Amino acid sequence: MLLSPLPGTPGTNYRITQRFGERPEYYAKYGMAGHNGHDVAPPKPGQKGLMLYAPCDGFIQVKNHGTNGYGLHVIITALPHPATKTRLEITLGHLASVLTGIDGQFVRALDPVGVMGNTGDSTNVHCHITVRYKMPDDSIQQYNNGYHGSQNIGQFFRTWNNISPFTYSPL
Repeated sequence: MLLSPLPGTPGTNYRITQRFGERPEYYAKYGMAGHNGHDVAPPKPGQKGLMLYAPCDGFIQVKNHGTNGYGLHVIITALPHPATKTRLEITLGHLASVLTGIDGQFVRALDPVGVMGNTGDSTNVHCHITVRYKMPDDSIQQYNNGYHGSQNIGQFFRTWNNISPFTYSPL
């Protein structure tokens, strides 16, 4: 299960600025059929980034692609599903900062992990959220789906974001 990486609800506490699959012409340069996640931003353009929280228990990796792709970002790999051994991999991209000392560490759901920003291939302060499934052999499930294995969480995203950050969501 996932929790919202942001407390509150869209429109009040933050905005959804781009959804899965949008702008295929732009994302073709990355070899994708469109946007491979959801973007969330502060409630008003120009505001500073908001604190982001781990959406699940898992191990965290800090990555920095500089001015490319997701820029400064974290990848949280959830613990394996007991039956299938698959793992969720959640990327929070374009961060302004990451909390120090968390790279390689186990984080619990709702632990603060960083602040949304404008790093990488980004035009404004926001956080890019991508969810993929990793197979037991570490390959990405459905990697050739046109989105490098990212899944459209839109049907869950409304529920995920319209709940308290302290309530579980059915993803």
